[in-house]
Amino acid sequence: MTHAGLPERPKPPTGREMLADIAGTNDDDVVFTSGQYVELADLTTDLPEGTASGTDDSQTTLLEAETAQRMYQKAVELLERVRTLQEIPSNLQSQYSQLEELGKEMTKAINELKDSSNYFTKNIKKKK
Repeated sequence: MTHAGLPERPKPPTGREMLADIAGTNDDDVVFTSGQYVELADLTTDLPEGTASGTDDSQTTLLEAETAQRMYQKAVELLERVRTLQEIPSNLQSQYSQLEELGKEMTKAINELKDSSNYFTKNIKKKK
C-alpha cells in the first residue's frame, strides 16, 4: 500500500481545543453515553470546610465541582476511546494476516482435492 496521493493528515488538536470540544457537548451525547455509566460521588465531602453551608457561594462551588467532575469523566472516556481506536489498525492487520494464511491453506486444500480428483478420474478411465 502506498501513501502517494493521500492528503496530509491534520494536526492533532491542542489540549485547549479538546477541552473546548468536551465542554461544548451535551450530557446525552452518544459518545459519552454509549459506554459505561459512572455515578458521580457525593462531591460535598470533597469541598473545603465551610463551603457546604448552603450559601450561594457554596452552591456555586458545588456546581463548579460537579461540572469539573463531569468534564473530567468525559475526558477520561474520550481518552479510553482514543486508545481503543489507536489499537484498531494493529488488530485489523493481525486479522488480515490470519485471513491471508487461511486463504493460502484453503487454496492448498482445493488444489490437493483437484489433484486427487484428477488421479481417480484417470484411474477410472483406464479401468474401463
